[in-house]
Amino acid sequence: MATYAKKFVVGTTDLASALGSGFLDVLGTPALIAMVENTAKEWLDEQIAETETSVGIEIQTTHERASLPEAEIIVRIEGERTGKIATFTFKAYDDGHLIGQGTHKRAVVDQKRFMEKLKKA
Repeated sequence: MATYAKKFVVGTTDLASALGSGFLDVLGTPALIAMVENTAKEWLDEQIAETETSVGIEIQTTHERASLPEAEIIVRIEGERTGKIATFTFKAYDDGHLIGQGTHKRAVVDQKRFMEKLKKA
């Protein structure tokens, strides 16, 4: 399994209060999930053709600890690709403290065909 990590800074648009997922000014779970998806997508982008992209198809996560605005979040993934499906485990950290973990899957698709199918539906 390959490993990859990416750093994010919690901004105002990442807050639960801004996302509508809560009332507090802390990292919202939807933003944490987006950080995980972005990290996995970036890792996978290096392995696919320019005509392809990846789409998230499954995520299971726990959000175990709150993070304040301006916190630096490190998302670490371990990924493995089998055919068109990539499977990841991840852990997210704020100042060395585990804030979330789980699994994520992405499917590799041809960009043009994917969009054409949507237009026909």
